[in-house]
Amino acid sequence: MRMAIVRNIQNNNLYRYIGGNTYRNITYKNHTIDVKTMERKVFVRREYVNNFIALQKNFDCDVLMFLSYNSKASEFGTIEICGWIYKTEIDEKANFYPKGTDRKRSDGTIFELIEDLYEIPIEKLNPFKNETRSN
Repeated sequence: MRMAIVRNIQNNNLYRYIGGNTYRNITYKNHTIDVKTMERKVFVRREYVNNFIALQKNFDCDVLMFLSYNSKASEFGTIEICGWIYKTEIDEKANFYPKGTDRKRSDGTIFELIEDLYEIPIEKLNPFKNETRSN
């Protein structure tokens, strides 16, 4: 079993995450959600992007949810909830880069894309709203 601390970057709330696989689609309020997780060694900043491999655009889902896993943040790591978009918003909110494009990271290093890729700025993602449930 894996455990991590989850931090919602929209409101800075902390949650404990135990187990589970973040790559499987989930359903919430009649929407299928594809959860995308990127490993980082730092906490997310508002100017960062999330990557989305273009071939995944054809996956059967309505919503893309983006998480960041900071593997260096604690003994267990920290998962940050970056936000979400409807899959139909990809062309509007993301930047497309074809395979072979050189991409420059914020630390100045450059890498060549091995797949067609979308980059979605975190600032363009929809925030999660806290909901309360009464029993």
